[in-house]
Amino acid sequence: MGDYDIESPLLHDPLREIGGSQGRQGNQGRQGVQGFQGNQGRQGERGNQGWQGSAGDDGVQGHQGWQGIGTQGAQGNQGNQGAVGEGTQGAQGNQGLEGLQGNQGNQGAVGAQGNQGFQGLQGSQGNQGFQGTANGGAQGYQGYQGIQGANNLVVSMGNDAIPYFETNATTYAIARSFVFEGTTSWGVPTGVVFLTGRSSVAVTMAARIYDITNGNIVCESLGISGDYSTITVNGVLVSLPAGRATFEIQFKRTAGDGATAARGYSITLLF
Repeated sequence: MGDYDIESPLLHDPLREIGGSQGRQGNQGRQGVQGFQGNQGRQGERGNQGWQGSAGDDGVQGHQGWQGIGTQGAQGNQGNQGAVGEGTQGAQGNQGLEGLQGNQGNQGAVGAQGNQGFQGLQGSQGNQGFQGTANGGAQGYQGYQGIQGANNLVVSMGNDAIPYFETNATTYAIARSFVFEGTTSWGVPTGVVFLTGRSSVAVTMAARIYDITNGNIVCESLGISGDYSTITVNGVLVSLPAGRATFEIQFKRTAGDGATAARGYSITLLF
């Protein structure tokens, strides 16, 4: 047991009032058994948030880092092409000043000699002269020479270098033109002869005479397929004008590819 307080009224001993000596201190008592742990108390209420502290001083700036050393990266892929810009068209500029008149050019070279002209028609036959008187009379005067009769008209195509007209067109192309004086002056032709050829055996062609003055087809031959020189006689002539008109000789390719051509050498009007 522990020490006692001699002044404690609970331990009053009448014997000690006589003044006896103090007794020895008793031995310490054994430690008592530990008591059971009490239940955990309830969690206290959350306290109010404390005041925000003042900002601290800025720290000292650190040393600059070492500069890195590395190899250059590969070139990037080309970017997509940008959209084409669309702007409004600018206003039309003012017309420039008229330039000064140039000097007169030198005289050109003399042109090549033209093709020989068409052969003229033969005149009509003259009237017979008067017969002399009978019974030994004086011989009569010789009659005047009559007009020479008509002859065929030949129209040639091409020139001295290339004696034909050539075309690979599939519509009629003009080879030559000539003047027809009319049936009143020349009479009525009995037919026409086309002299033709071709650049390939694959070619089939057509030929015609067209009156451009009056807008009529005078004659036309289709399906010509022979090589040089193919003679095609057409005895059907229609819509012949009585007066003067311009006729065109026309050819076209009706079969064969674009590298082949129809050729015309001449036509002859028969009288």
